[in-house]
Parts: sequence; structure tokens; C-alpha cells
Amino acid sequence: MDSLATKLILNAHSKRSLQLLMLLEVNSDLTLSEISQKTNLSKRTIQADLNDLRYLFGNAIDLNGSLSGMRMTIHDYECYYAKKKLFFDQEPLIRMVTSFFSKKKMTLPEWGAELNFSLSTLNRMLTTLRDELAEYHIELNTSPLSIRGEEVMIRKFYWDLFCESTYFEFDDSSELSNKIGQLFPDISLKKVKKIIHLTYQRMGEGELSFPVHVREFLTNSYLYKEILATLCQMSRFKRVPYDKLEDEAFFICIMVYAHCDFRGKTNVPLTNLSQTAANVADGLYEILRERFLYLGIDCDIHEVYDFLSRQYAKVLLDPIYIKNDCVTNKFAQSLDSDLFDYLKNYLNSLKESNYFTGAWVSDFCASLIVYLYLNKKIGRTHEILVILSNGSLIDETVAILLERFFYRRLTIVYEDTDLEKKIKGFKGHLLITNIIPFEYQVHTKTKLVYLPRISKVTDIGLFFQSILEDELSFSHSQMMCD
Repeated sequence: MDSLATKLILNAHSKRSLQLLMLLEVNSDLTLSEISQKTNLSKRTIQADLNDLRYLFGNAIDLNGSLSGMRMTIHDYECYYAKKKLFFDQEPLIRMVTSFFSKKKMTLPEWGAELNFSLSTLNRMLTTLRDELAEYHIELNTSPLSIRGEEVMIRKFYWDLFCESTYFEFDDSSELSNKIGQLFPDISLKKVKKIIHLTYQRMGEGELSFPVHVREFLTNSYLYKEILATLCQMSRFKRVPYDKLEDEAFFICIMVYAHCDFRGKTNVPLTNLSQTAANVADGLYEILRERFLYLGIDCDIHEVYDFLSRQYAKVLLDPIYIKNDCVTNKFAQSLDSDLFDYLKNYLNSLKESNYFTGAWVSDFCASLIVYLYLNKKIGRTHEILVILSNGSLIDETVAILLERFFYRRLTIVYEDTDLEKKIKGFKGHLLITNIIPFEYQVHTKTKLVYLPRISKVTDIGLFFQSILEDELSFSHSQMMCD
């Protein structure tokens, strides 16, 4: 919920409604108590807001409650997202920033008349905007209302607000987006269009500046050459000085490298910018290789370099481009909190100065974990309960395997304990047992897996590996919903 767009929403009802929608989009069968716990809202408020959502969205969705909890079913996705977008479009601060982006300048009194607000109310609202702008080292001008600061920072602010959101779409079918699509048919053209739209909209509004070594490094990129050549041929830019077009070509080139998945096709090894960059890549590869070795998961050094190339591309603009929203960082920690902490400790322990320590270390680690997740290297780290029969003595070897495969999220209990209470309170993803038949009631979200009678350690390892693969498949499908 903590994206830049949602932070600019001041209407309490709109904020709560979006919070509920985003929660129900990725979770099914949530009880009112669970929703209340996740949102810090009272049950009465939740019920009232759910009724409002039913009325607003009409036949586009179903919001049904049952003994297992609340579930949302979307019947008309186009209508659903159009109505959801209204929550953003109607917000005064987002309307103001959108006008800044479209170069429409109005004074504070004019905005007061436009929104039907008093000047004192507008000033209170603008305090929120100033706080968010400060994160990007940008200031607010009041006569007329506009923003000022370094151009690369202003573009990052607009990128986070409009381009990292699914609610603001840009339909740019220019020669340049088509050219990049032809060069790299596997990359996301939607993201390329957003980069180009941002560039065209801001061109001539501020100065871009790139160090000499960055210019020399990227000048050898055929992507840069194609971008510059295309910009120079476009009639809309005939009056733009050549050096300005060079800067814009550098910006587009770096943004495309930073945000699109090239899989080593760029022929621009950004990690070769310095020896420190190469050392960081080698160190991260060793951490991940050792981490995944016992899980039987391959860790390719080229994948590490591919990820780091994107991060160094962002650094070429400014380290603030590594910044994520709170949602991404929280999601990454939920995927693998152990790895998240381990990566942070490693980066902070480096004696060599690098861009990924200090203020941006959490963002960098989160981005790496999400990258690994999308490339099917890790899944959600669900809690696991293992229940063994009274006569079963789990030997040391099996215990070690359990801990290795399901580190720090495993609880082993025996049948002679208070199982009713233990099972009733367990709402994790997986329950493993060798008690057959298992006559206890399991939560609807919990998958029950029977532990087979296996004598060979290798077979036990394969059994646990199959469970991990099932988890990964489940997690990947969940991320597609996210």
C-alpha cells in the first residue's frame, strides 16, 4: 500500500478502500479478524467499506463471505481497474502533480478555485507533497505551483509516481519505441514506452549531466547509437541542439538497461565500470552459490551479472534510482528474511566503498531477492509444521535435512503433545506428518503432506526437494496475481 501514488492519497475512505482491494486481490478466504489485523481497521469499518465497494464496483466483482472468510472474485477486469483508477484520479495532490508533468502551471488561488478548497486547506495538503518531494531532494514552488530540483531527481519522482504504477498508462507508439522493440523483441515494450514518454515530456525542462567516463563507456553501445540516430531523424526534435539529444539518448539508454530484462544481450558489461563492481559481483555469486548448493538449485554467475548490470545502470543516473517502494522491500523480506539479512550484513561489511551500502542497502537486497524470485530461484518462505507419531524417532540425519531444506521456519512436534491446540493455531502453508490416517482438522489454507516411510537419505532429500518445487510453483502463481 505504500507506493508513491498511495502516499499522495489524502481521502481516508479512498485509502481504506484501496487497502482492502489490494489485500483481497492477493489473499482469499480472509476472516474479518485477519483483515482487521492486517489493516488496523475495526470490523465495523471493514464491513461498511466492503458494502461501499460492492455498490461502487457492481457486477464487476463479487465480495462474498463464508465460514472460511471473505473472498473477492473479479468478473470484469477492465471495469474493475477503471473504477479502481478513479480513487487516484480524484485525489487533489495527484491531480496537481499530473498538471506539473503535463506542463500546466496554475497559482495557488487558481488551484483553490479548481478544487473548491480554501488556501489554508491547500497549504495543509501541500505539506504531504513537500514531505514526499524531500525524499527526492526536490522542492515545491508556489507561484505558480511547480517543482524544482535536479532534472534526474525530478524524473525519478515522476517515474515512481506514474511509471511504476499500473494505474497510469502511456500509449506511445513512436518510431523510437518501435526501433527498440525491433532490436530487443524479448523486452517489455510497455516499460520502454513509459521511459520514452517520460523523456519526451521532460525534454528541455532541465539539464541532464553525465560524467565523462560514463559517456565514453556507453558511447560504444549500439543501443545508444540507434537511440541517438532515431532522435536526430525525428521531425519533432529538429530544433533541439545535438548535445541535448545526446543527453536524452544517454538517459533513455541507461533507463532501458536498468529496467528491462536483456539476459546479457546488451554487450555492455556495466559491472566492468570498476574493479569494485567486479568484486561485489563475485562476492554475491559466492553467497548465492553456497546458499542454493544444498537445495540443488543452479546459480549462474551470468544471472548475478545481469542483475548487477541493472543496478549499476541505475547508479549511472543517481544512486536514488536504486530506491524501491515499501511494498517491494516488505515483499522481499517475506520471501526470504534470512537471505535478506545475510546480504545486508555482507554488503555493510565490505571495506571497499560501493553504491549499495548505507541508505540503499535494503533496497538493493530487496531488488536482488525479487529478481531471484521472478527467475524461480526462491519462493515464499511459508511456515511449516511437522507432526510425528509417538513411536517415531526422527534421527539426526533427517533432522539436519529438515533444517537445511526448511531453515528457520520449521516446527517439529510429536503426537503426545497438545496437538489440538497446536493444529488449531497453525495457519501456515504446509503440514507434514507420518500419522496415517490424520484425523485432525487442518486450516483450509494449509496443505497436508504425508511423510513416506523412506530409508535412504537420498530419497528423503528428493522428497523434501519435491516439496520445495511445489512451493516455488505456488509462489510464482501468487506473484502473478500480485
